[in-house]
Amino acid sequence: MFFTVLFDVQLLLGFLLYFTRGWIGTLSATLPSEMQNLNMRFFAVEHFLIMLAAAVVAHFARSSAKKAPTDVLKYRRLAIWFTVALVVLLAAVPWPFLTYGRPLLRLLGIQF
Repeated sequence: MFFTVLFDVQLLLGFLLYFTRGWIGTLSATLPSEMQNLNMRFFAVEHFLIMLAAAVVAHFARSSAKKAPTDVLKYRRLAIWFTVALVVLLAAVPWPFLTYGRPLLRLLGIQF
């Protein structure tokens, strides 16, 4: 339950940033031209949708585990689906070594 609660809190914070930082307004006004920009497309579309998918997988894991008849099957389902959710989450992180990586680590002087 703690894992899914953390996902929900993170998703709520992400929604707040997504809608208050102007991603939606910028995206809807200049959709065709901005989709060619790798940074804008990643943060406005890809990151948002992949993180949402990771949260859905985490919730599916929890509900699937609740329905398991034995404890062994319950924990096996949790381990498998939470690992899938974690891999999906890691795929959506803007790692600094990628072209759309977060500049904060570069500002702190951390090089990869």
